[in-house]
Amino acid sequence: MSGPAHGSEKAGPAEVVHKLACSAGRVDNPPAPIASGATLPDMHPPNASQAMEIPLRTGAELLERVSSLVGRAITARQVWVMFLDRQRRQMPVLIPIGDTPPRPRADMIGGLMNMISRVLDQQAPGGSAVLALERWGPSRATRSDQVWTDALIDGAERAGVELAGLFLVTSDDIRSALGSELS
Repeated sequence: MSGPAHGSEKAGPAEVVHKLACSAGRVDNPPAPIASGATLPDMHPPNASQAMEIPLRTGAELLERVSSLVGRAITARQVWVMFLDRQRRQMPVLIPIGDTPPRPRADMIGGLMNMISRVLDQQAPGGSAVLALERWGPSRATRSDQVWTDALIDGAERAGVELAGLFLVTSDDIRSALGSELS
């Protein structure tokens, strides 16, 4: 029997979800019915230590991780630093650097990149960094965002730091800032 007969039995959770999805127009090809007594797989997200074992190989995976750790912007401006090991697994450190000026200073960028380089050399040889530039405001990139992005990329190149990702985090959005103009 594929389901309850005219309401004579209660629908199981899978049938309820399926019916809701079909009624909302979200299922074009409905799945086969789940056998009576079958259970749905455990769908809990990984905990922090499990997440650290998952390699972040794509831009989408990096974006998801930055989004889950940093979230939407809550401060005027700061830079977040995350480290990846050689296998692109996140290391157990996330550093917020607050009180950053609207325009980056060369000494600040140099010091930041030297610190990142030392951490990678000592803790994750062959690893890389993920940076997130956070600031309040709409997702439209500003001239200041572009100046910061250019300075971070240039500073990483000068220090020999591989950037696995660079993201702009605003009040409205989180998006990649590597490989393209922000505007």
